Amino acid sequence: MSIDKNTSRSSIIFILTVVAVLLAGTLFMGSTSAIINGQPDDDGHPAVCAVTVYDEYGDFIGFGSGTLISPTVVLTAGHVTILAYYVIVYFGEDAVNNPIYMGTGTPHTYPDFYMPSSMAGGLFNFHGDVGVVVLDEPVPSSVVSPADYGLLPTAGAVDTLSQKAPVDLVGYGFNELVTGEGMPYFDEYGIRYNATCDFIRSNYVASEEFMKLSGNPSKDKGGTTFGDSGGPVLMHGTNTILGITSFGPSYWCKSTWYAFRVDTDPILNWINSFL
Repeated sequence: MSIDKNTSRSSIIFILTVVAVLLAGTLFMGSTSAIINGQPDDDGHPAVCAVTVYDEYGDFIGFGSGTLISPTVVLTAGHVTILAYYVIVYFGEDAVNNPIYMGTGTPHTYPDFYMPSSMAGGLFNFHGDVGVVVLDEPVPSSVVSPADYGLLPTAGAVDTLSQKAPVDLVGYGFNELVTGEGMPYFDEYGIRYNATCDFIRSNYVASEEFMKLSGNPSKDKGGTTFGDSGGPVLMHGTNTILGITSFGPSYWCKSTWYAFRVDTDPILNWINSFL
């Protein structure tokens, strides 16, 4: 993994704070649900969990989503794990406030993850945005049945999708952006939502590492928000993970964002090394 070596730790945390908002996908002003235009997931995707990360001093430094892909491995985004010393994951519909299971684990970030020391080159300078958490204890099958685990795709699966093919989003993002009380802040997170959005096949993408997605609330299509980072982008109606919620060009009322593809051979090989 790589962050520009000229960047101090405090600067890295500041950059990650800014980037976390941008990388987590697009926000909808005044949204009342985590996945934009989504619906409560209920028992739809029990393998999707909330991920909280802490530094070596035990300080909370971030929040995201992830997917259990084996009894002891959670798949998430690299920008969620990059500064983490340890991780706590929470399972359940209201995972943070009323979890049915909690577990601790060790974070690992893709070796070629790269984040620049400034935003000068834009978000498209990010690479290798994938991470895993290896749990200290296996998640009981009574909490998540093996039949509900997230499944890794075959290599090149995204390339088989047609224009505007539906894909499913799941995550625990923040429910509300609070304004009018000084600096805007996020509130009410930790409830699992899902939605369907469109895959966009375009001549312009961030890079071959990413898949472009679009939501249109007027057509009952969904989007993502801060805290959904690391959550799965699923082949429609399945548990097959095509990508990981990664970033949007802006967090103000945009409907296009990107997910990091996990269907490439280098990424699949790296993930499988933990299984």
